Parts: sequence; C-alpha cells; structure tokens
Amino acid sequence: MDLLGMSVKYLLQGIGFVVYFPIHLLLQLLIFLWTYVVVVPFSWLWRYILSPIYQFIWHYALQPIWQYIIYYPIRQIWRTIFQSSLRWIHKEIIQPTIKWFRSIFS
Repeated sequence: MDLLGMSVKYLLQGIGFVVYFPIHLLLQLLIFLWTYVVVVPFSWLWRYILSPIYQFIWHYALQPIWQYIIYYPIRQIWRTIFQSSLRWIHKEIIQPTIKWFRSIFS
C-alpha cells in the first residue's frame, strides 16, 4: 500500500510539473523580454528622444497657448464678471438670509 501511495504521489507531481512548467517558462520568458528587450530601449527612447521633444513642445508651444490664449482671458473674465457677481450674491442675498435665520432661531 505504501508503494501505491508513493507511486500516486510521484505521478501527481509529474503531472503537476508537466502542466506548470510550460506556464512558468512562458511567464519567465515574457518577464525577460519585457525587462531587457522592451524596457531598456524604450527608456533610452524616452530619455533621449521623446522627453526633449515633449519638453520643447510644452515650453515653446503649449505653455504660451495656455498662458496667453486661455489663462489670462479666462482670469480677466472671472475677475470682471463672475467674481463680482458672486461677491454681490454673497453680500446682498446670502448674508442677509443667514442673519434672518439667526434672528429667527436664536
């Protein structure tokens, strides 16, 4: 009986190895390929080609567009129209309403 149990145990271990080994080998190959074939060239590509291009485009194209075409006009519109309107609403509507509620509930 002990021999049959050992045989079944080793048979199951062999089946487990046959099933697991190709999956493990494929996973290790993918990790190796990702680490040494994909990451290293793309890190070089990003560091020496794409990052300087991105910084140049951001510094000389996108930042001036953002700053002078979008940010300053919106800031001026906010200061002249929305901020003064909100200040008026707060001063003339919200504060008197809060004072009125305080006088009622105190």
